[in-house]
Amino acid sequence: MFFVVDEGPGLSGSSFLAVAESLVQAGVPPSRIVLLPSSRPNFSSLLAPDAAARWSRFRTIPLSPTRRISAAAAEDIGWGNWRRVVFDSEQEWCGVWAWTERQKFLSADKGILFRFEGYGHYGNEVRDRSRTLAEGGWGPTVSNAGDGFSAYPWIAGVRPRDIDRGAVLRLASYCAFRQAHFRLRSASGEALEQMTEINLGRALGISVSVVLPIEWPVIADGRMMPHEWVLAAGGRLLKVDAASHGEDHFYPDIAGAIIEWKLDNGARDLLIDEYERISGDSIKRRLPAYLLAYCAFRLGFTLSAARSVSEAKEIGRFKREAESYRERLATLLSLVTAA
Repeated sequence: MFFVVDEGPGLSGSSFLAVAESLVQAGVPPSRIVLLPSSRPNFSSLLAPDAAARWSRFRTIPLSPTRRISAAAAEDIGWGNWRRVVFDSEQEWCGVWAWTERQKFLSADKGILFRFEGYGHYGNEVRDRSRTLAEGGWGPTVSNAGDGFSAYPWIAGVRPRDIDRGAVLRLASYCAFRQAHFRLRSASGEALEQMTEINLGRALGISVSVVLPIEWPVIADGRMMPHEWVLAAGGRLLKVDAASHGEDHFYPDIAGAIIEWKLDNGARDLLIDEYERISGDSIKRRLPAYLLAYCAFRLGFTLSAARSVSEAKEIGRFKREAESYRERLATLLSLVTAA
């Protein structure tokens, strides 16, 4: 028997179908192929050609969320419910594509956050990064809560609304810390370049050649939004959810910080100069292409999310975010063209 397991299906269903049909081409009878998605597919909405007919050749068993959760995990704040805890009002909520989120729970006293981070060595690698960040003064301590979950103390504090010189310097130090502690031996930018060009073509109808040079391969933090930071007691800016997003498509730290914090030219230059001073990594020439790529990927994500969620308010949030990235892309493209 061959089991095809994925968190989808997404908009198209193409990942499941590609793997299952490749197995058939390799000589496996369809009766021995089982698809295990995270939810029952709505065949009428899948965008892959003849998706319903192709999918019906295989047995499908939709999976349920795990029941192996710590007894101390009392309140489910997954599926975007964490926004009720983080934001003061619903008007401030960011868009959440619920089925792409990791499971999250709070303890009854709201003092411990339980987050699913992966079984075996996958979760261990995330916890190792969390410990490194905690030792560097960037985030909370972590412990293994079993069954793929980690436990973190909930950080009391407020989410920053504005950015000042101190916060910009803190962002630069954080990016430099990751550059020093989370390096990889090698990485290729070819697939990222191709996907950036595809996203720009699909979303904006333009053809632009993008080169993303890699000088220091690192596990980046793909979640640099202001609500991912906490201004804790004593005024120290701490990063939450910093260890598990290096495998996402949203990269890198510096580009994300500039875009998500909406830094003006002065703040952007301060961030770059401080990062370069600490890290010794000169990024000025590389940065414009990465800013373009970051916005292109976020635009692609928000447009896909807007088509995938069903709740009207959530669709509206993603459409507003998409328009923001689209406007930023227009500015960046004009600057790149001029350069």
